[in-house]
Amino acid sequence: MAWLFVFSFLFYSLNITGFRIKGFVLCTSCLKGEPIDLIYWVIYGASVATFLFAPQIGQWMLLLIFVLFHVVQAIFTYRFWIWPNQKKIDGYNRFFANTHHIIKASNTALVPDTFHIILFLMFFVNLIAIIVYKTGCI
Repeated sequence: MAWLFVFSFLFYSLNITGFRIKGFVLCTSCLKGEPIDLIYWVIYGASVATFLFAPQIGQWMLLLIFVLFHVVQAIFTYRFWIWPNQKKIDGYNRFFANTHHIIKASNTALVPDTFHIILFLMFFVNLIAIIVYKTGCI
């Protein structure tokens, strides 16, 4: 179970450093555009470390982190997938114009770049995993 959270933390760390190989840009560093992500990264890292060394406390911290992540994403991102807002779409497309898109960006709907699609799916899997872990099925 711990490997899942460590891998997710390492993947999320790319948001801090950015990841670019020649012309392929998976993500840019959040420090350039959204430095608040650095705070989330520190909190997430502390939660993963706590889970590794004190699982009884860490499991609750991770559960809280993943629930909060999806609540924040519902407020700031998911709702724009369902109810497009032109200003948000234009801003998102402009900010992530240079990053890789597994699904082509659209001017009529908010389509996340590859990094965010993977991140959202990974954090959803982590949420399910920690719930399963908490219920004692693992």
